[in-house]
Amino acid sequence: MAPQFDAIQDLTLIRASLIKYRQLFEDLGANLHKTAPDVSGWCIAQHMYHVVLATDLGLANVLALVREKGMLIKPEGRLTEYAEGVLTAPQSPRGEVQAPRMVQPGNSVDGDQIKTEFDNLERSLTVLENPPRPLEGCPGWIKHQILDTLNASHWMRFCRLHANHHLAIMEDVAKAL
Repeated sequence: MAPQFDAIQDLTLIRASLIKYRQLFEDLGANLHKTAPDVSGWCIAQHMYHVVLATDLGLANVLALVREKGMLIKPEGRLTEYAEGVLTAPQSPRGEVQAPRMVQPGNSVDGDQIKTEFDNLERSLTVLENPPRPLEGCPGWIKHQILDTLNASHWMRFCRLHANHHLAIMEDVAKAL
């Protein structure tokens, strides 16, 4: 049986990451657009845009599964061994996977774009704080581009791990500036 994760704890930790992103956004100002090539090919603004957009899309999958409505939902699925390893690892390795095109930032990311994505993510988090049903045990699976099919608690765990992964990179870029 696929492992289930504490979706409420993951949601709380995603919100904590969003607070830290907003603080970095405010603290760094123009430095958001500076790069530290020894740490990452993206500047902090690009990481922020990517992770907030990707997290919001992941949470949209969680909400679709909770509501049992959506064209991407498959009635059957299973967690692959690779996906289980990723979702249970204490942290994600850097530089092993390229972001899917739909969540890659452009060469230049405007601060207003980031603020818009912050607001979108905030709305998704608020909806999921009081879901129409518990996330654990929701029927259905939605395919992830790399991890294959995930259920609601898997998607929530992925969003949390992904958010923390990019937060650590952003903090390292900030230190290197």
